[in-house]
Amino acid sequence: GAPPRAECRRPVCRLRVVCPRREGASCASLGQPRGMRFLPCIVDGEPPAARSGHVAGRCGNYVVIHGGTHVDEKTLYQDVVVLDTEASRWFTPPISTPTPGPRCFHSAATIERSLYIFGGRSGSKRKQDVWVLDTVMWSWSQLQVVGNVLPPPRDFACVTALVGGRIILHGGWDGTKWLGDSWVLDTASGSGIWTQIQVSPPLPSPRNGHSLTMVENGKRVLLFGGGTSGGQILGDLWALKGSMGGEETKWTKLQLAGSGPSPRSGHSTGTMGSKIVFFGGHGTGGWLQKHHVYFDDVIVLERDTVKWTRPSVTGTSGPSARAYHTMTAVGSQILIFGGYNGKVTFGDAWWLLPDDADDEDPGSGRGKGKRIDKQQSKQIKASVSPEFADLRRRLGLPIQSPTPESDKAVPHSSDRDGESALLSQCPEAVSIGKQLLTHERALKSGAEVGDEEAEEPTAMEALLVAQRYFCLCTVDDLRLSDVNALLQDYRRLAESKAIPEVSSSKEGELTEPDDPSAEDNKDPSEAEEDGAPADGPSSKEVGKPWPQFKYYHMHASQLRLHEIAALRDEYEKLAEFSATA
Repeated sequence: GAPPRAECRRPVCRLRVVCPRREGASCASLGQPRGMRFLPCIVDGEPPAARSGHVAGRCGNYVVIHGGTHVDEKTLYQDVVVLDTEASRWFTPPISTPTPGPRCFHSAATIERSLYIFGGRSGSKRKQDVWVLDTVMWSWSQLQVVGNVLPPPRDFACVTALVGGRIILHGGWDGTKWLGDSWVLDTASGSGIWTQIQVSPPLPSPRNGHSLTMVENGKRVLLFGGGTSGGQILGDLWALKGSMGGEETKWTKLQLAGSGPSPRSGHSTGTMGSKIVFFGGHGTGGWLQKHHVYFDDVIVLERDTVKWTRPSVTGTSGPSARAYHTMTAVGSQILIFGGYNGKVTFGDAWWLLPDDADDEDPGSGRGKGKRIDKQQSKQIKASVSPEFADLRRRLGLPIQSPTPESDKAVPHSSDRDGESALLSQCPEAVSIGKQLLTHERALKSGAEVGDEEAEEPTAMEALLVAQRYFCLCTVDDLRLSDVNALLQDYRRLAESKAIPEVSSSKEGELTEPDDPSAEDNKDPSEAEEDGAPADGPSSKEVGKPWPQFKYYHMHASQLRLHEIAALRDEYEKLAEFSATA
């Protein structure tokens, strides 16, 4: 069931601990479990508030955390807080309504770049809805379910993603009884189709607070532990086959060699290569009077050898015993966040990683984040806002990058519109450019950001910097606000100087005249319309927006991922072409 209420002082939400260094290699000897270690996740940005009963999932470079509760403060969360593992920074994305609303003890699974959440509880009301968070556009949408067959409302259930856009759901608590049913949600069509899995005995007993893990590309699903009637805590392991079809659907109770986890509920699991890693949870202790016991042990199910192991865990510190936390696999590392121990709600974050993993850059999660040397890092923290520092890290720009006047890589525009015209046409793009340029000039002059002596950049100067930013960003880097700003300048370029006179040998090409690579750059997938070549208008249409500008009347929220990529590529060509016009 839910964590028991307890009186406690307000907990410290974030631990800041010096990262321990490894004292030489600690690779396990032959036949012994490989060692692991904990490192605190200490990165820039504002971390999530302390909570338990939340959900977390990995979407690309992001670890997305949603909802949860602070038991002692009686707080129910509905926020989304994200760890960017490349930029090594927490951030809260701008998300407009509608949203799923506050909830806790719900379930979540990720499919590509989207986080799917199911059910949970808001106050005393249990839910059965499915919401989808698009982490490219940072927008919520409620999944439209086809038909009237769907799981009953519940909390403390488990879900895991299968292959082919499917999600499997098992168990939970409906407010009156423990559940033992299994369902598959098919999202491949864009809508949701629920199908209940019909399985003959033997079956796992009804339960909540258990774990569900996909293995063998969805051919098997492993279930462990949980709580059931009479306050009993379970420690059994089951495998479900046939959930994807093509074979008989069947539950099998497994007995593996080695020392497995003690009976527990509220634990979490994460994958690390061929290993399934278990951490935390709560069980019961005492003889005459039962009480909750919280765990901080690490147990591994070795899929290669099909047995339980207990690896040695090194490090000067690690996460304390807890339950109802989350574990999110990021490459060969696992992020542990939050939880509850009967008295304290936690807000700390930890990496669990193999003992022989690289010590460098632990905050990035995968060791591949763009790094800034210590001197630059001090300059950023002293002189630059966190938002601007994050922006420069994402671009991979130096602390003092060249100004547009001296940098040939910056797309220059021949547009001579006045300040007021630019501000009315693309205010968001100008704002982004001004933030970049103002902070850059402050760094060069040594002035503080916001000083009256700092020179205010013109709208055109700011727009040139914004163009460079948009052209250097990858699609994964672009936020919804960035796409809105990019669209503003895209429309301006299409309306004004996007179509200069072109050479008669290749009309309408989106490159410089006489460019020998123009033929190679042509996109054969573009269809011809009204007799015009796919790559642009005829010379008679010079001065009008090109027919291929299909994003001209679109809003950022209407764009799909592949359309954002196409928009960004077309915008880059427009900016480059405008610079040579």
